[in-house]
Amino acid sequence: MCFHSLEAKGRISTLRSERVLIVEDEAIEALDLQHRLASLGFPTPEIAHSGEEGVRKAEKTRPDLVLLEILLPGNMDGIMAAEKIRSQFEIPVIYLTAYADENTVQRAKMTEPYGYIVKPFQERELNIAIEVSLYKSQMQRKLRESEEIFRGIFESSPIGIAICDSLGRPVSVNKAALEIPGLFEMPGESSMFSDPNLPKEPRERLRNGEPVRFQIAYDFEKAKRLKLYDTRKSGIMWLDMSITPFNTEQKPPGGYLIQFQDITEIKRSEQALTESERLLEILFASIPVSMLVLDKDRRVFEANEAAAQLAGRDMGEMFGLQSGEALQCLHSMDDPRGCGWGPSCVDCKARLAIVDTIESQRSHYQVEWQRPLMREGETKEKTFLLSTVPLPTARNEILVCLENITEQKRVEEELRKARDELETRVQERTRGLKKANEAMDEERQRFNEVLETLPLYLVLLTPDYQVPFANRFFRERFGKSHGRRCFEYLFGRTEPCEICETYKVLKTLAPLEWEWLGPDGRNYYVYDFPFTDTDGSTLILEMGVDVTEQKRAEEALRKAHDELEIRVQERTKELEAFTYSVSHDLRAPLRSIDGFSQALLEDYTAKLDEQGKDYLSRVRTASQRMGQLIDDMLALSRVTRSEMRHETVNMSNVAQAIADELRKAEPHRQIDFTVAQGLTTEGDPFLLRQLLENLLDNAVKFTSKHPSAEIKFGVMRRGGERVYYVRDDGAGFDMSYVDKLFGPFQRLHAPTEFPGTGIGLATVQRIVHRHGGRVWAEGVVEKGATVYFTLGTEG
Repeated sequence: MCFHSLEAKGRISTLRSERVLIVEDEAIEALDLQHRLASLGFPTPEIAHSGEEGVRKAEKTRPDLVLLEILLPGNMDGIMAAEKIRSQFEIPVIYLTAYADENTVQRAKMTEPYGYIVKPFQERELNIAIEVSLYKSQMQRKLRESEEIFRGIFESSPIGIAICDSLGRPVSVNKAALEIPGLFEMPGESSMFSDPNLPKEPRERLRNGEPVRFQIAYDFEKAKRLKLYDTRKSGIMWLDMSITPFNTEQKPPGGYLIQFQDITEIKRSEQALTESERLLEILFASIPVSMLVLDKDRRVFEANEAAAQLAGRDMGEMFGLQSGEALQCLHSMDDPRGCGWGPSCVDCKARLAIVDTIESQRSHYQVEWQRPLMREGETKEKTFLLSTVPLPTARNEILVCLENITEQKRVEEELRKARDELETRVQERTRGLKKANEAMDEERQRFNEVLETLPLYLVLLTPDYQVPFANRFFRERFGKSHGRRCFEYLFGRTEPCEICETYKVLKTLAPLEWEWLGPDGRNYYVYDFPFTDTDGSTLILEMGVDVTEQKRAEEALRKAHDELEIRVQERTKELEAFTYSVSHDLRAPLRSIDGFSQALLEDYTAKLDEQGKDYLSRVRTASQRMGQLIDDMLALSRVTRSEMRHETVNMSNVAQAIADELRKAEPHRQIDFTVAQGLTTEGDPFLLRQLLENLLDNAVKFTSKHPSAEIKFGVMRRGGERVYYVRDDGAGFDMSYVDKLFGPFQRLHAPTEFPGTGIGLATVQRIVHRHGGRVWAEGVVEKGATVYFTLGTEG
């Protein structure tokens, strides 16, 4: 697919803005995944090969998505890395894996991945998984934004809203509700059902799950929650309250939504026209903006609680203060007469606005004023929006309002700095992206040059036999297509070939390997791979390797093999003739020597002295030993020359049968055989029995000097290889002579100590080698020996 995207016009995907981080320990798979993402239009700024590196690069590049192999080497696997990336950076993660057990899958679910792609996968699957994950991530961001909007509406709603649990206890309360002092600060059991202001009838209806709406006169004094210092005579507030139960299928309901609105002023306007003044007083007292009523001499006639807090005084101390003293301006101490008279007040915006409103009755709105203030021995400034409005009273009073915007100005300044910093980062990122694109173009050019210089041909084929891409090797061997279809310019045909191995892959959608005799008369080994292009169409990537010389070499090798086989057969016949000669020509004189020696001992024993008898006994023993050596040499020759048969052999059963025969042959000895069960292999049954007979017979022989013997046959795993062993606790051997152990006629003990010709272990070695294995031994003098062997057919 990567090759096609280099040249096929109209198939290169538009570069997406979302960036993808790849975390894959296999470099080839990571590069393949990067090329796939590139063909889909997704930039991959980084590739990580371990969990630790993936976390670092996620923190560094902050990608929009992470494709992460679930099984990673090292101290941090894919699941641990995904948890850190999700929790620390809130980046969506898609897991990649070829296999995962149930425990791993359950661990992976705990990290809340956005997707899970099982290898191998099609490019379309990858594209869908990425698009779904990005969409899901975007939706979650929008959900959080919606929740923030809802929270903003909830908090900024002028209507008091509270959510209570099944017992009527507040769970969530908005700002408007909290502005009603003590409404949700019940003494003791904080429940609306214990509120003495709640009428009995709505209380019972609510417990039955019915919604209610009613108006109540909320008595703060009765609830012991409010202490007023203003001129109001009563602590009663009228509320229009609506309570809606939810989860009404249970009794009592699962919770309640309370909405209430202060209708005190409406109630009071119904009672008397003068209540409007009291409403103004309540608003004036409770509004969070500092408000002062000044007379024509700029003295405080009235002030609200916010203004008292600003001045740092009690309400009773506010009346009669000069405006500068009430505003806590540092310059108000410059002149005994207070604000507006000192030398520092000439250009003060607050003084100018106040004086102008008093003298000309003009209003000034939201004049930005910085007030100097002495705090902890140093001068600090706070910023306010000041408004002055003339009041329609006979005393020529004005209203001064101050809104503290110090924090807002600080936030605005931080936002400005952040905006400037963000702009700088965007410019840097733009430059970095430009460099990355340039690097990608260079990499694409290098990759194209690699394709052009490969010593094999690469070609892309479409379902309609077009050739959108062919490398230099192909063009030099077969020419350029010039818009013609493959069968037209390769074979000069007007119709597709009747049998085309290449286009079988479109039917099976499976890779195909085959041999092809090209129009240039050379042999090629061809690999065809189907894949899906970015537009969903199926293409064929074909790679052809010129194997002409290899085919010639194989033919030459076959001829050499045939010649060697003939020579081996001839040599085998010669060896068989020699073996027959050894068996026939050497045995006859040995039999004569042994026979005549025995006759002398039997017929002339009275005429021989003890020394003569001893000489004849030695002659007989030597001839018999020579005969045994001949038998062992012939047996060793047969092991080398016999034709191999490959069958399934139960090694446990064979070893157990041999052990039973050896135990019966020496009933007077205490021999304990231990044979591992269920051991099977592929090999020649006759040779494998000979192998075990030699090893077990040796173990019995070399434990004969001990009162009891323990012999074991089993198997172990060593370096991923299956290793058989025969172990005994007998005479053992000196490891300095281990190299001689498997040589023919090599013995580590005298014949008088242990009988034998030294052929047994040599036979074992040749049988093991014929099965493609190896054999070795370990031993300690008088502590036993162990012979190990492997069979080449096993892993």
